[in-house]
Amino acid sequence: MVRPLVSIEIKGGRDVSNIHNRVGEAEKSHRKAKNLGFLEFWTIIRVAVDPAVIQRESPTTSHFFHLDRIKDPATQEYKEFRDRIGSLMGIRTS
Repeated sequence: MVRPLVSIEIKGGRDVSNIHNRVGEAEKSHRKAKNLGFLEFWTIIRVAVDPAVIQRESPTTSHFFHLDRIKDPATQEYKEFRDRIGSLMGIRTS
């Protein structure tokens, strides 16, 4: 059985000037996923940007993560990403 739980868009480019286009692309994909019944919408980016700005550009995204921080087990963002994945899968991660 397939359960559409989380739609994850990875926008790994390092070009800050193009982040708004990439976030817009993620929004478009998340809207399609929402229509298919997905419940969570995550966008992973690789540039530092004002969270309030990108949230306005992709209101469907429920969580933004920074790629380099979710790769580093020493960061809080890594722990949050790990725990959210575990929660969706019904497994204990800590």
